[in-house]
Amino acid sequence: MRANRFTRVFILFLLLFTFPFLIRFVWAFGLCPVPYLTPDELLYPLAGKLYVRGLGSGNLSVFKVNAEHPPLSKIVTALFIFLLGPFGFSDIGALRVQGCFFSALICVLAYLIGSRADRRVGMLSWVLLSLDLVSIRFTVASLDVTSLFFASLSIY
Repeated sequence: MRANRFTRVFILFLLLFTFPFLIRFVWAFGLCPVPYLTPDELLYPLAGKLYVRGLGSGNLSVFKVNAEHPPLSKIVTALFIFLLGPFGFSDIGALRVQGCFFSALICVLAYLIGSRADRRVGMLSWVLLSLDLVSIRFTVASLDVTSLFFASLSIY
């Protein structure tokens, strides 16, 4: 009986993640031009890789590059690049997958936070955020998605 409940919860969370992820993935890789409106998509991966290499060698002066933005999201971007690069993803592609991944996780967190009040509130929160055009648009070329995930996680 316990395994059955675990399976149902796992499938629920898989669906809560997959639907917004696919919407954002279609936008990021099917409908959105490369690079998207700003040079940020070209700059963040380079800065992120530089940060990780600097951390590895003990050279902290690399954080002067693109210092106007917090480094956490760019370090996560570099990790996505190093993980997805062998699978044929470009730097921009890895940045976009990162945005899709964290944006979908934010939708799941919205469900969890809303479910504290009522399960219907959680589902409404999830639906509204999953289909929110601004949330979908800012999946691309934005460090805010990763930062928002960690902020949402701290609320949960």
